[in-house]
Amino acid sequence: MQKRAMEVAAVSHNHPEGIKGAVVTSTCIWMARHDKSRQEIYEYVLEQYPVKDYKYSIGYSLDEMRPRYKWDVSCQGSVPAAMRCFYESTDYESFIRNI
Repeated sequence: MQKRAMEVAAVSHNHPEGIKGAVVTSTCIWMARHDKSRQEIYEYVLEQYPVKDYKYSIGYSLDEMRPRYKWDVSCQGSVPAAMRCFYESTDYESFIRNI
C-alpha cells in the first residue's frame, strides 16, 4: 500500500516531503479503515513528523499551533496539522471546526 502511494504521488508531488505526505495520509486512512485507534494513528504520524524536526508536528496541540500557524501549502506544513485536527476531533463537524 505504501509503495503504491509513493508511485502515485511521485507523478504530482515531485518532492520527497510531498511524497512522504501522500504516504502518511494514505497510511492513516488505511489504519482508520482497519480499526486502528486514534492513539495508534497519532503515534504513527508523530514518528513521521517529530516535534524536533517539524514546525507543525502533530505533537503540538491545536492551542499551541494556532497562534503561529500560517497556511502552508507544503505537505510538512499541512499534513501533520490536519492530522492534529483529526486527533482532537470527536466527529466530522468538530474536525472541520478545528481547521
